[in-house]
Amino acid sequence: MKSLLASVSNWRLPHVLIVGFALTTAITIAVGSLITYRVINNYLENAQDARIGRDMDLAKAFYDSKLHDISATARRIASSRVVEHNIDGARRGSPGAVTALRSVVANEMANLPPGTQRFVLITDAQGNEIAGSIASTGQMDPAGNQVNWSSLPILRAALGQGKPQSAT
Repeated sequence: MKSLLASVSNWRLPHVLIVGFALTTAITIAVGSLITYRVINNYLENAQDARIGRDMDLAKAFYDSKLHDISATARRIASSRVVEHNIDGARRGSPGAVTALRSVVANEMANLPPGTQRFVLITDAQGNEIAGSIASTGQMDPAGNQVNWSSLPILRAALGQGKPQSAT
């Protein structure tokens, strides 16, 4: 170190000033670049986290909207006078009652916006299908024919708790 300072002290003043300014500039640029990089990187991470948070809130809002729509469909069907008057007859196998329930389900499915995918099912207390329909890709198909759906987790929960269930 002493030899370095001794050799620098033998330099002419203009050379010492040039080297000093060059070193000062190089150190300032290096440290400034590192600090600027860290500030920008932190800002971008925070902005990305905030955007992901907004996206998650929006996804939750869409999910809640769809779940509300599904619940409203179930409530409309369950509270329909046609369903109330024909459910017992359909359980006993009355063709007219089953046809009436199928028409309620078909009417509900026909009023869905284009492109909506929906699965609507009316069952008895044991989970046996009375009427049902699946709407997908613009088509409506029957859900099945006297199928027992009690192994479906949402139906098992609804039958076990005796409360309405909705899910997507």
